[in-house]
Amino acid sequence: MVTYLVSIGIGESDVVDLEQAVGEAIANAVEHGFREGSYFEIRAMVEDGSLRIEVEDDGRGFEPQNMSEPRNVRGFGITVMRTLVGRVTFLKRGRLIRLERRLDELAPPLQDRSRSQP
Repeated sequence: MVTYLVSIGIGESDVVDLEQAVGEAIANAVEHGFREGSYFEIRAMVEDGSLRIEVEDDGRGFEPQNMSEPRNVRGFGITVMRTLVGRVTFLKRGRLIRLERRLDELAPPLQDRSRSQP
């Protein structure tokens, strides 16, 4: 994932944020979707000026509208994802988490920033 993010020109600090958000999505997929013989898949793409990263599992899923209900102490992963990427969407009964961030909101790599400054 890091190689892809760097190859499309995303700066180091944003790569760290995106890695953490994807890590939270993967942790959710493993914790809530895992069973013998199951899978999860990660996809990353650029579409319509946005970076889109999807984590999909083949678990039972959940009702995303119930996410506003109080949770136990461990329920901060979705808040962390939203803070780090801006837009988090649940599809396929929560089995697919889509993380999106506009490319124009992402900082370029450090070496690119130094060249653009006078």
